Amino acid sequence: MTPLIVTSLVLLAYYGVPFAYMRWLRSRARSRCRRDGVVILTFDDGPSDTMSDRILDCLDKHKVTAAHFVTTRNIKNREAKILRAFNRGDIVGCHGDQHVHHWKSAPWAGIRDIRAGWARLHEITGQKTTLVPFRPAYGKLNLLSLVFLLLHRTPIAAWTVDSMDTSAQRPENAQQIADRVGREGGGIVLLHDYDRQDEKVNNFVIEVIDLLAANSTPEAGISSPTTATFQ
Repeated sequence: MTPLIVTSLVLLAYYGVPFAYMRWLRSRARSRCRRDGVVILTFDDGPSDTMSDRILDCLDKHKVTAAHFVTTRNIKNREAKILRAFNRGDIVGCHGDQHVHHWKSAPWAGIRDIRAGWARLHEITGQKTTLVPFRPAYGKLNLLSLVFLLLHRTPIAAWTVDSMDTSAQRPENAQQIADRVGREGGGIVLLHDYDRQDEKVNNFVIEVIDLLAANSTPEAGISSPTTATFQ
């Protein structure tokens, strides 16, 4: 083989295998949610000074649980918010420590970030954090970080419906997200827990929760996530 072919095969394995694996996870999650008629609320990047409490208050109001994928650099002085979520029965998973993009950093940086996130989260919740769901930043893993997680039997958390709450092209209103979830027959909804300067976006997140909870029925609606949800 020529050096060019070897290099191409290495890059294909390094990026392509985890990319395909994440696509498979999303496809499987979409099928499961449609089959069971469930909606799972998930929140990345917390905890935050204001939004964490607003989100938890809204979840309390509707008596539903959710999954929070914590960026552990944000925990300092906000430990009580993590414990509040944990003690109410929510999944408190890991989103890494420094929100490392596994495609745009050194090959070992993603693993180092996962380990740091696990250690910090364990200090707060006491969980065996290798066994709680992990969601990679930007939904990206490289081959090394994927193998690392699989060897630890760590559930990898995909999503099926992106609320686009971090995008300039986000929907004009929360009803569009509720409508999409309805068309898909359920789903794992991606939202974000951090304080924006634009209060309209903060309100958008709360409105999505309100609408999805209002549309829930005993047969189809917001369900309590468990570790098995992401296995």
